[in-house]
Amino acid sequence: MHKEIEQSYRDLVKRNLEVIALELKNHRSLLLEASAVFDMAKAGLSHVSICRLYKMAEDTITQDPTLLYEFNRGRAQVGTKVRTAIIDNALDKDNLTAQIYLDKIYNKEDNVQQIDVTVTSKPLETINTEDLLNITFTDDSDGHDTSN
Repeated sequence: MHKEIEQSYRDLVKRNLEVIALELKNHRSLLLEASAVFDMAKAGLSHVSICRLYKMAEDTITQDPTLLYEFNRGRAQVGTKVRTAIIDNALDKDNLTAQIYLDKIYNKEDNVQQIDVTVTSKPLETINTEDLLNITFTDDSDGHDTSN
């Protein structure tokens, strides 16, 4: 799973660079357009990275409602891709880590009580082997020994 995540990250970086290069080629003037914000956000770039790329103030996108809308729309597609990949890995590829993650997501309870438990082995040290065998092979229903 870790190698898959590492490869996905490398692919994401490569796609980011391709999108940046394409945006710079298509928008020769460094005017930040809503479509460019959407494309770069969809590729996984943060609003700060986009602003730095265009040499603008880092809050340019967050201060412009149109740019912010396009940024959020692009980022939503990244989230959809991630969720789709998790579901595909869990259901189609039988990836145990993804299955556990999905199980935690779908079985999330709001009212979960946390219980702190301390486990020690000291009581076991005081029980000898013969007593432990007697306890293990005793039928609790009638108190008789079932080891015979």
